[in-house]
Amino acid sequence: MKTYQVTKRVAILTTVLTFAVFSAASAFDLVLTVPHRRSGLHLTNTNQGVKIVRVDQNSPAENAGCRPNDLITSISNPNSGAAQARTVNAVIRMLEDASGDTTLSMLNPAGRRFNLVMRLPGRIAPNLTGWWRASIRLGGFSHQVSVQIIHNNNQVRGTFFGIPFVGNSSFDGLIQNGKIVANYRADNGKKGKIWLDMRGDSDLRGTSREDGSNTVLDLALTR
Repeated sequence: MKTYQVTKRVAILTTVLTFAVFSAASAFDLVLTVPHRRSGLHLTNTNQGVKIVRVDQNSPAENAGCRPNDLITSISNPNSGAAQARTVNAVIRMLEDASGDTTLSMLNPAGRRFNLVMRLPGRIAPNLTGWWRASIRLGGFSHQVSVQIIHNNNQVRGTFFGIPFVGNSSFDGLIQNGKIVANYRADNGKKGKIWLDMRGDSDLRGTSREDGSNTVLDLALTR
């Protein structure tokens, strides 16, 4: 009777430990797996390189021929350049800046090397229409002004109001690969360019420069 009870307890303990180990391993794997929604790739770091864990159905990655357990060794795109795929973070950064045809150099579990071309859609820009607060900096000088932006598709126009020694400054430009590139004209007749990185629907950072001048103003827009 005692032998039976001991055997039963050992069996229960073994089951509990097995379940705990499996659950911990599954949780660990989930933590290490990083998704990139626009491509449909789910990636993880391994000793051999960046491995594909899962591929979303009907995604650009699946349409290109990406398969689980394949390794990505390098990536190139006309917009984001070319780089070795050393870590998941490096690949994600490249994919975030990429659009259109993106070449992936691959290594499958059998050791065969091959290239795939994945066609990525452009990033969907947030709607920027509305009123913003802008910080304009030049060295130690800083001033806060109001900005009105009108955003339609990939076109952006608007006005900076009340810039010291300048007055108002209107701009008109385009959104290209997550960046705003615009020409401006101020009330004092000065013209120039504005470059802004879109860090979300409420954060724009960049610079402006007057035509024919080397002076660069730092811009930070929030709302």
